Amino acid sequence: MPDRALVYVLEDLLAHGTGGDAPRVLPRRWEALGPGRVAALVAGLFGAATAFVDWRDLLVRALGLRPPRQGQLLQCREQFRARDPGRDEAVSWTSFRQVQLWFEEDFPGDSPEMQVRLGRIKELLFSMFEVREGLTSYTDMLLAFCKDDDPREGLAKALALAAGQFVRVEDTAEGAVAAVVSAVLGRVRSTAVALGAVRALLLKVIPSEEDVTRVDSGNVAADDALHDMLARAIPSEDFGDLAAQDALQAMLARVIPSDRSCDIAARDTVDALLARVIPSETGYAEDLPLDLVAAVLAATLLWGAEIPPVFGDGETTLWEALCGVYRDLGAADDCVAPWDFFRHEFVDRLLASVTKFNVIDVESLLEEVLATREDRAVGGSDVRKQSVQPARGSLK
Repeated sequence: MPDRALVYVLEDLLAHGTGGDAPRVLPRRWEALGPGRVAALVAGLFGAATAFVDWRDLLVRALGLRPPRQGQLLQCREQFRARDPGRDEAVSWTSFRQVQLWFEEDFPGDSPEMQVRLGRIKELLFSMFEVREGLTSYTDMLLAFCKDDDPREGLAKALALAAGQFVRVEDTAEGAVAAVVSAVLGRVRSTAVALGAVRALLLKVIPSEEDVTRVDSGNVAADDALHDMLARAIPSEDFGDLAAQDALQAMLARVIPSDRSCDIAARDTVDALLARVIPSETGYAEDLPLDLVAAVLAATLLWGAEIPPVFGDGETTLWEALCGVYRDLGAADDCVAPWDFFRHEFVDRLLASVTKFNVIDVESLLEEVLATREDRAVGGSDVRKQSVQPARGSLK
């Protein structure tokens, strides 16, 4: 729908819930928005480069569910496809509720209240993505959750979902290890089991303890790079305590010495490891076809044929813009390596202008909009969309 239409709907809901005995539809805190500030909230949620928005993104973010890793997305995809023999990308409610979604482990089975909430969330998701009576699009639903604190990783999730394979953003040993970690943690539910599995697998990267002892462990830059890689690969909420996180970081520091973190031999070793870790029927993508990227962006950005002025440079359609990217990269048979695609400046401009692939804390954004209104009352500056710090949150 047009972004202005969503603004009008939310303003009507706010007005409906503030008078007399009318039931409140939106949280009480939203009532402080006042005239004109709903538009600022919508702009922060959906970015500057879109005139059309998917209202379901607001609800997806408001649920406060943690985003899935690539491995978990691919697992869910396979579960749905097993219940969709006709490959219609739609399933019935009976099939939908049988699929184990990644966030279900956050709802303890011994808590009746949590199980009731989980059931209602799944019912809501089914109805939100229903394409015809009694059938919902599981592809659209999974695409809606392709978000990450790093929008490049969010886009990579969407591409992985379409390709049916893991997609690496970077062609480095760290990127390969991140894919290993995602694959392992996506396949096991126990953190302790996952840590043990990751340690056993990654120890194979270094052939012997002698190789480890010869390495200078005081490389601060390498330590920082490793820490950043861990933060991207393993969100802190996946661990019960900081000790587990520190233990895994220390383990990785031992098995990926700083002088081998990015060299070709280390990368090749990790690539071979990936082939053993990730099931052969899944694998990881070596190429991104042009038509696949175009289909994913068309399905997620709702731009239609034309692209926003921010992408100018003479292109008039998303397809033409992507064709230009692939020409720049010297594409063979309309395919490029995923990491080359993510290094192109078009991707930087794209992800700086939209929020589709960002995790956004709705409550924090609301507080920022309200604080900006107060600042303006005393001569402050307007809200800056780019200042929103994506983080997981919920609407209460």
